[in-house]
Amino acid sequence: MIEGEAMLRIESTLFDMAFRRDIEYHTPNYGEWYLDLITGNVFWVYDVDQEAESDGLSAEENKSQREDVESQPDHFALIPGLHHGEYHDILKSFITSDCIEDKQLIEEVQSCYQGSIGGWIEKVGRLDDSSIILNKWSEFQESTIEAKAREFLKKFNIEYEFY
Repeated sequence: MIEGEAMLRIESTLFDMAFRRDIEYHTPNYGEWYLDLITGNVFWVYDVDQEAESDGLSAEENKSQREDVESQPDHFALIPGLHHGEYHDILKSFITSDCIEDKQLIEEVQSCYQGSIGGWIEKVGRLDDSSIILNKWSEFQESTIEAKAREFLKKFNIEYEFY
């Protein structure tokens, strides 16, 4: 976005899909997500143009996007995604936070975590207050990831809005 122009409008669904992806599990090793800092477009660029065709993008269109990113790197932001360990860190922060006020319940929730997020969800699901706990965790995770996304976008010194 050029100084003095209108606010950059970023499509929220694609940005969320790109930023929230668990890179170790949801990112193939053959491309990257980018944010166009001029238009607000979010797009995937394959390393090998022909591979784009498997997702309905022509090899020519992928080549054009890849060449744009390579030739004008200041116009594009590589959207990093989150490492799997960051998701574990968010859960660990939640279970040691003051989001749950009942001391006994906190201890039960903490004991459910044995290094696996899925295992934690399964064990918490057996607790009497499982829906309350899982809703609070979901809200905590959501707000934490939103803060990380805002911090990422802040690096580019742009005013933006999601649509």
